[in-house]
Amino acid sequence: FDSFRGLPDATGETYQNPLWKPGTFSDVHELSGRYHVKSKPREGIWDYIPKTRESKPLSVDEAIDKRMKQLNGHASRIRLIGGFYNESLTPAVAASALPALFADFNCDLYTSTMDAQRWLFEHNLLRAGSIISYDDWFHTPFGAGESAAHMEIARLYRVHFEHLSASLRQGPGAACKLVFFRIRSVGVRAHADITPRLNHTYYWN
Repeated sequence: FDSFRGLPDATGETYQNPLWKPGTFSDVHELSGRYHVKSKPREGIWDYIPKTRESKPLSVDEAIDKRMKQLNGHASRIRLIGGFYNESLTPAVAASALPALFADFNCDLYTSTMDAQRWLFEHNLLRAGSIISYDDWFHTPFGAGESAAHMEIARLYRVHFEHLSASLRQGPGAACKLVFFRIRSVGVRAHADITPRLNHTYYWN
C-alpha cells in the first residue's frame, strides 16, 4: 500500500518534521524520469524540478506498473495498491486479504500509521504471531509519529506487543532503523513493550 504521490498533508501532526511536506517521496515524479530530485534532508528540502516545460508526473497506475516491473511483481505474486490510506484501505480489500505474517509500517506520520493499523486490526489481519516493523520510529520525538500510534493501538485494541531485540539499520549509510515487534495477543492485555532502547529520538535529518 502506497500513495505513490508522496506524503499527505501533515498539518495536524503533533511534531512537524520539516522534510515531511505534502508530496515528498513521490513515485509519480521520481519514476517518470522527467524531474530532477533536489534533496537536502538536513535542510528540509525534497523538491522535484521539471527537466522541461512539458514535464508531467506519471499517473498512479503508471507508477504502479513501473514498480511492478522493477520488482518482477507478477512472478513474485506482489500486489501494489495505490492511494492514500483513507482511500485505499477498504472493507473490500480486507475481505480479499489473508492475515499478515509480517507488516512493515514506513508511514512516517502518526495519522498514516493509525489509519493503516486500525484497518489491519479492525479486519483481524494482524493477530497473535504477526511481526511488525517501523521505519521511522526514531525520527520524531518519542511519543509522536509512529511511536505514538503504536502505543495508542496497543491501548485501543488491547494488543500485547513484544519488542524484538535491537533495532536494525536497513543497510550501509541508510537513514532508517527498523524497530520490530511480535504480537503476543489481541483483545486481552494492552502492553506496548516500550523498552529502554525505544524511548528516545534519533534524528537523521
